[in-house]
Amino acid sequence: MIHLLENLHRVGGGTAIELVKEEFASLKTGLSVNIESVGLDERGWVHADFSGPDAEVLTEIVGRIYGIASKDINSLQKGDLTRGVIVDSTVGYGVYVDICLRSSKKADALYPLHVMRSQLVEGNKLSVREISKRFCLHVGFPLKTRVTNVDSIGQKIDVELSDEQATYFKNWERFPFDRVVLIGCSKTVLKNAVESANLRRDIVDIESLGLAAHVLTCKLGTDAPGIIPRIGRFLRGVNAYAFQPRTP
Repeated sequence: MIHLLENLHRVGGGTAIELVKEEFASLKTGLSVNIESVGLDERGWVHADFSGPDAEVLTEIVGRIYGIASKDINSLQKGDLTRGVIVDSTVGYGVYVDICLRSSKKADALYPLHVMRSQLVEGNKLSVREISKRFCLHVGFPLKTRVTNVDSIGQKIDVELSDEQATYFKNWERFPFDRVVLIGCSKTVLKNAVESANLRRDIVDIESLGLAAHVLTCKLGTDAPGIIPRIGRFLRGVNAYAFQPRTP
């Protein structure tokens, strides 16, 4: 059995399982492999078991796309790259990120405030709440991180954004497009909502950060806060957040 770095905590259990099965069915096209089981652990992380001649091939494919979870804190090293999902952005000293450690002691990683300031706001003395609101860093947002400190005795882990993730947010600021982050639905459901809300002319792109986390890029002149109530009528239970680039 493998545990993937894909979290579906914000999606209903049955719907989440079907979503994962559909993804695996697409990825195993042309391979001789059976999907023996698919499930979610208590924190919403995907686990699966494959069998057949090409089971290792499918494992490699899904591992390359989503990443394979570490077993526990002792298997982590400084500099390791891993995917995680935000579980708390309300404390004053940083954001907590669940990086799917499957040990009996679940240790969430801390993305410290001083690192957030350095990576996201050019060192400006903004609070966690201000930075989180600006970049939509709320519960369920998936992040690509780099481990910067591991204290296996104290069960403490510090992370920073990976270079790829930091550049991603810089590009949000660099280009003059509003964006809407949506957490808790499949891309198919989101596309249908865009159609139902008659938003095709207002949206440039739908980008998936994971199976249940997506970003709508708005056309120039389209206001992200205005999009949320229009699409929200068709996405009950889905969390939506607006990003607006700073103007000179």
